[in-house]
Amino acid sequence: MTPVYPQIQSSLIDVSNAEIGLIASVYFFAYTGMQIPAGVYVDKFAQKAVLIPAFIGFVIGAVVLGTAGLLPQVYLGYCYR
Repeated sequence: MTPVYPQIQSSLIDVSNAEIGLIASVYFFAYTGMQIPAGVYVDKFAQKAVLIPAFIGFVIGAVVLGTAGLLPQVYLGYCYR
Protein backbone atom coordinates (compact mmCIF):
# COMPACT_ATOMS: atom_id res chain seq x y z
CA MET A 1 0.00 0.00 0.00
CA THR A 2 2.96 2.36 0.46
CA PRO A 3 3.18 3.39 -3.23
CA VAL A 4 -0.44 4.60 -3.09
CA TYR A 5 0.03 6.91 -0.09
CA PRO A 6 1.31 9.93 -2.08
CA GLN A 7 -1.77 9.75 -4.32
CA ILE A 8 -4.06 9.52 -1.29
CA GLN A 9 -2.24 12.43 0.36
CA SER A 10 -2.50 14.59 -2.76
CA SER A 11 -6.21 13.93 -3.15
CA LEU A 12 -6.97 14.91 0.45
CA ILE A 13 -6.58 18.42 1.80
CA ASP A 14 -4.02 19.25 4.51
CA VAL A 15 -3.01 15.76 5.69
CA SER A 16 0.29 15.07 7.43
CA ASN A 17 2.59 12.12 6.87
CA ALA A 18 1.67 10.77 10.32
CA GLU A 19 -2.03 10.73 9.41
CA ILE A 20 -1.24 8.90 6.18
CA GLY A 21 0.93 6.44 8.13
CA LEU A 22 -2.01 5.74 10.41
CA ILE A 23 -3.78 4.23 7.40
CA ALA A 24 -1.45 1.22 7.53
CA SER A 25 -2.02 0.83 11.26
CA VAL A 26 -5.80 0.92 10.84
CA TYR A 27 -5.64 -1.59 8.01
CA PHE A 28 -3.46 -4.09 9.88
CA PHE A 29 -5.34 -3.64 13.16
CA ALA A 30 -8.62 -4.46 11.41
CA TYR A 31 -6.98 -7.37 9.58
CA THR A 32 -5.48 -8.95 12.69
CA GLY A 33 -8.50 -8.14 14.83
CA MET A 34 -10.76 -10.22 12.60
CA GLN A 35 -8.57 -13.33 12.41
CA ILE A 36 -9.89 -15.04 15.56
CA PRO A 37 -13.58 -14.11 15.13
CA ALA A 38 -13.46 -15.24 11.49
CA GLY A 39 -11.92 -18.56 12.52
CA VAL A 40 -14.58 -19.08 15.17
CA TYR A 41 -17.35 -18.29 12.68
CA VAL A 42 -15.87 -20.67 10.09
CA ASP A 43 -15.76 -23.44 12.71
CA LYS A 44 -19.30 -22.71 13.83
CA PHE A 45 -20.89 -22.07 10.42
CA ALA A 46 -19.97 -23.12 6.91
CA GLN A 47 -17.03 -21.46 5.19
CA LYS A 48 -19.30 -20.02 2.51
CA ALA A 49 -21.49 -18.40 5.17
CA VAL A 50 -18.46 -16.43 6.36
CA LEU A 51 -16.84 -15.66 3.00
CA ILE A 52 -19.89 -14.13 1.32
CA PRO A 53 -20.47 -11.43 3.99
CA ALA A 54 -16.70 -10.81 4.09
CA PHE A 55 -16.62 -10.14 0.35
CA ILE A 56 -19.64 -7.87 0.66
CA GLY A 57 -17.78 -5.96 3.39
CA PHE A 58 -14.75 -5.76 1.10
CA VAL A 59 -16.88 -4.24 -1.66
CA ILE A 60 -18.38 -1.71 0.76
CA GLY A 61 -14.88 -0.77 1.94
CA ALA A 62 -13.64 -0.37 -1.63
CA VAL A 63 -16.57 1.91 -2.50
CA VAL A 64 -16.08 4.00 0.65
CA LEU A 65 -12.35 4.24 -0.02
CA GLY A 66 -12.85 5.11 -3.67
CA THR A 67 -15.28 7.91 -2.91
CA ALA A 68 -13.53 9.23 0.21
CA GLY A 69 -13.03 12.97 0.40
CA LEU A 70 -11.98 13.14 4.04
CA LEU A 71 -9.37 11.25 6.03
CA PRO A 72 -11.86 9.56 8.41
CA GLN A 73 -13.62 8.10 5.37
CA VAL A 74 -10.30 6.64 4.24
CA TYR A 75 -9.83 5.04 7.68
CA LEU A 76 -13.35 3.62 7.54
CA GLY A 77 -12.78 2.25 4.04
CA TYR A 78 -9.58 0.52 5.12
CA CYS A 79 -11.34 -0.99 8.14
CA TYR A 80 -13.85 -2.72 5.87
CA ARG A 81 -11.17 -3.90 3.50
